[in-house]
Amino acid sequence: MLAVSLENPINQAFSVNSYISEAHFQEWVESGVDPEIIKLNVKSLVGDEVYQYLIPDPGAVTKRVHPDAQWRSIRARYGHLENGGWWVDGADPLNGYTLNQWGSFKPDTPRNKHNGFAAVENKFIKYEHPFGVTMRAIFLNVPLHIWEKISERYEIPLPLRANFISIYSDSVDEYVPSISFWEWVYKNNIPVTIVEGAKKAGALLTAGYVAIALPGIFAGYRKSRILENGAISGRALIPDLQHFSTPRREINICFDYEDRPAQIKSMEAAINGLYFLLLEKGCDTRITCLPGKEKGVDDFIVAHGVGAYEKIHAALTYDQWVAWGLSRLTGVSVCINQEFLGAMQLPVGEKLVAIKSPKGTGKTELLISIVALRISLGLPTILITHRIQLGQSICGRIGLDYVTEMGDGARTYFGFGLCVDSLHPESQAQFNAENWKDALVIVDECEQVFWHTLTASTEIKKHRTEVIDQLGTLFKNALTSKDGGVILLDADLSNLSIDFVLGLAEIDIKPWVVLNEWKPVNGRSCFSYEKSTQMLAVLEDEIHSGKKVFVITQSQKAKSKFGTINLEARWRQLFPNLRILRIDSDSVREPGHPALGCISKLNQILTQYDIVICSPTIETGVSIDIKGHFSSVWAFFQGVSPVNSACQAVARLRELVPLHIYAASRGLSFAGNQSTSYKALISGQNKVFKSTLSLIGFDGNNYTINGTALTIWGKMGARVNAGMKDYNTSILAALSSEGHTVIEAPEENLPSQSTEKQIASELKARKENNYIDYCNEVASQDISEMTISEYEALLIKKAKTQQERYIEKKYELSQRYSVDVNADLVAADDDGFYPAIRLHYYLTVGRPYLLERDKKVIEKMLSEASNRLFIPDFNRSTWSASVATLEVLGIGAILAQSDRTFRGNDEDMQVLLSKAIQYRNQIKDLLGVQISKNATAIQVLRQILKKLGLKLLVGGRDGAGHRQRFYTIKNPNDGREEIFSKWLAKHEASNTN
Repeated sequence: MLAVSLENPINQAFSVNSYISEAHFQEWVESGVDPEIIKLNVKSLVGDEVYQYLIPDPGAVTKRVHPDAQWRSIRARYGHLENGGWWVDGADPLNGYTLNQWGSFKPDTPRNKHNGFAAVENKFIKYEHPFGVTMRAIFLNVPLHIWEKISERYEIPLPLRANFISIYSDSVDEYVPSISFWEWVYKNNIPVTIVEGAKKAGALLTAGYVAIALPGIFAGYRKSRILENGAISGRALIPDLQHFSTPRREINICFDYEDRPAQIKSMEAAINGLYFLLLEKGCDTRITCLPGKEKGVDDFIVAHGVGAYEKIHAALTYDQWVAWGLSRLTGVSVCINQEFLGAMQLPVGEKLVAIKSPKGTGKTELLISIVALRISLGLPTILITHRIQLGQSICGRIGLDYVTEMGDGARTYFGFGLCVDSLHPESQAQFNAENWKDALVIVDECEQVFWHTLTASTEIKKHRTEVIDQLGTLFKNALTSKDGGVILLDADLSNLSIDFVLGLAEIDIKPWVVLNEWKPVNGRSCFSYEKSTQMLAVLEDEIHSGKKVFVITQSQKAKSKFGTINLEARWRQLFPNLRILRIDSDSVREPGHPALGCISKLNQILTQYDIVICSPTIETGVSIDIKGHFSSVWAFFQGVSPVNSACQAVARLRELVPLHIYAASRGLSFAGNQSTSYKALISGQNKVFKSTLSLIGFDGNNYTINGTALTIWGKMGARVNAGMKDYNTSILAALSSEGHTVIEAPEENLPSQSTEKQIASELKARKENNYIDYCNEVASQDISEMTISEYEALLIKKAKTQQERYIEKKYELSQRYSVDVNADLVAADDDGFYPAIRLHYYLTVGRPYLLERDKKVIEKMLSEASNRLFIPDFNRSTWSASVATLEVLGIGAILAQSDRTFRGNDEDMQVLLSKAIQYRNQIKDLLGVQISKNATAIQVLRQILKKLGLKLLVGGRDGAGHRQRFYTIKNPNDGREEIFSKWLAKHEASNTN
């Protein structure tokens, strides 16, 4: 290596390189790098000069002693380097920020990669680094004007001026700071971004972001290895990154865009490795995901500008990045950029067509000509949705009959639309996939249809394995027949939907994937609110001013303050002269209600109303094309629907009027053990499954499991969980990525604290009054003469009056609890009373009957599903593993001591704590309880008791010495003892018989 004097370290760190060729200079400029950054860090090398940088020890490289032999060997292998290239180095943070002795060289004529035997054709080593020297990171030196830009971005002042002359570039700088740029970054804990490659770091520095360049995605840490003394060296960050991995520093990882599966897998492994090591250091690690097509961040900035990068910079938390990865669509066949799909022609012969196109770009309209052509040719089409009303609406638009509107004779001719719940022979559709070998199968909003298929607790729950089997046969027949095929459509289409179809069909074909990259030039203005009451106040001001509004919420129950029922009741009182329409799953099926059957004619009906309140009933699949009627959209998102469903809901009104949005910081509807790792989700389900089988002694050869269904459930579930963990941020980020502008609601528009408190009080009072009325109405229904057949007839009835829904609810509760149903029981059931006391019952008096109960449940599941099992449903239906976990923790013995007081230092409490910490992962899987590593014994007891619907009461403190708090278990006084006696009597009678 060239000798470097250390007489003036600051001067060396910023010395201007003497020569760079025009071609090399232009290459860096075309990557968006500031010319002064290039001059400070890059130089052109040619001939023997290259060896001075890349081969510091010829003997170590060649293993030869004589210099002539060394150089013959070097020139034979590395002679291509003499043709020249550019070299980049920078500062060394581990050596006083002086000139780094390590760097990266890009040869003008790169050598072939070698697989150990021969060169690999068309595979070249793009960059070379000093041979035999441990890899480092590159810290580019910056000119003062770039430093000032970064200083302004992070509002950190530059260091004081040094008392000697400038050693930057006279053309741009006037003084020398007292410390170097990287020392300033280090001392002020300024956020940094890790990229792969020096040019990308240069582009980000030019844009005003601090960037550290790695020579490869795995170069940021050392892998675990066995040392000479036999000890194991754990995985660790390289010293360069350790230096900057200070607590609370934001470190952003920004690697290249990839759509090749092998490269994606490597990139994910590299990010995971970096993330967890940075997490150990206490860093706030964020991730930037480039949307493509541009591969590197430098290309992205050049193509789209710094403003576009600012929108995605450090936008994702780790959990959000996991979800983003599971939302990826690769293998794109055609990219288009058009506002409306129009009459896009699908290629002849393609069996699986997958179309990802933004909301409102006419995906459904595209189907009109396709269906019409098939009808004219006498070929059948099957449309699958996840909501009946939605299916009826889409069928009406594309010229296909919905199954409930058809006679039996027409069902095998042109096809029909149906809800995925009905995809089995016992349904009203009497569906048998073997009858549809030449069908074109269309799945609109496929991501939500498939998630519904795997998780919904609607009618499909009773037939899930059969539906999954029918889907597999239907897809296989469609993909292998002459005239059949499958079309998937979704604004959020991902690889998971394609994998689901091909996995169920057990076919390996290449899909034809269309990606429509269109985004609105000027999307919606999205105003974000910190509190739902704040947004409600602003909304009601808008209504007072005479504006017409479209309101979205995620609930309709009387129990929910922001449910459709309570919002409608509030506004009918506040605005008695306004026309208000409530659209939810009850109103669209209630005889005489103005919303009855409205889904197929929303564009005609909604113009008659001043306020429209919608539940997730119209979350997807409908297009409201009204213009000039509604002034704004208002969304109350309490965390019920997944992120993609929430974003779908706000897009139903196509006109880009302002959107006002409140979203809870954390969602409510998690899958499985709430993990964001799909492997951990599936592993958790398998643990519960195997534990149950072991406990009841079930024969493991009597069932089959669809591996594809379980894998896609895990991956989609991990994606849902990631969004739920950071619900608000995830929704706003998704809206921003769709081209909308997200801003905080102007403070001057927000209500005063007193107004906000008044609204909160009014909402609470109305909710309580409405909910009390609801509970009383349910409890007051007379079901004394109702038979099981009458109940089943009512259950499948499509249109129901409010009273019929009350009757249905009371009958369900009476069967569930075996006692008279009063208003308190109705309310308790809504609060999760049943699963809590069921667990308590089988832990105590019902324990002798649990294993037999679970055996019968499994036998019934297998007999009804032809020996097929879906593990998540199995685990939800059996309780042996949960009860066994409680027994291992000693909860049964604790409950038996009804008059006892508990202290954290009690011997059995310490045993409980020890076991809870030891088995915390199993407890999370088996009970759904997250035990902190730092939990106390009392905290653990409180968490476990909550699963049983029980509470701890603080009794006070001991009178002397270390005044330990003591606790008692509160008498629930909730009627469970009577319920337990009824359940026990049933079990005893059943056992006697």
